[in-house]
Amino acid sequence: MCIRYYDHHGYLRYYIPDFIVKTENCFYLIETKGKEDINVRYKDKAATEWCKSTTKGTGFPWKYVKIMAKEQIFRRSILRPNR
Repeated sequence: MCIRYYDHHGYLRYYIPDFIVKTENCFYLIETKGKEDINVRYKDKAATEWCKSTTKGTGFPWKYVKIMAKEQIFRRSILRPNR
């Protein structure tokens, strides 16, 4: 699955989410980030708009979630403190 967006120069690009997770009540587009480059805000906006549009078109909720590396390390240390 590819989501179209325009980068900071105005060039058409394609974004592929890291994960798609389906739950009983929702689909989630999951993006994990170690650092933010100049185009991340454009990808975030495109993914958020894609989710809104797809939710409207399908009647089934889609949500965009971005998890920063610092959050992953923090969560990992809380969930498995001895590792």
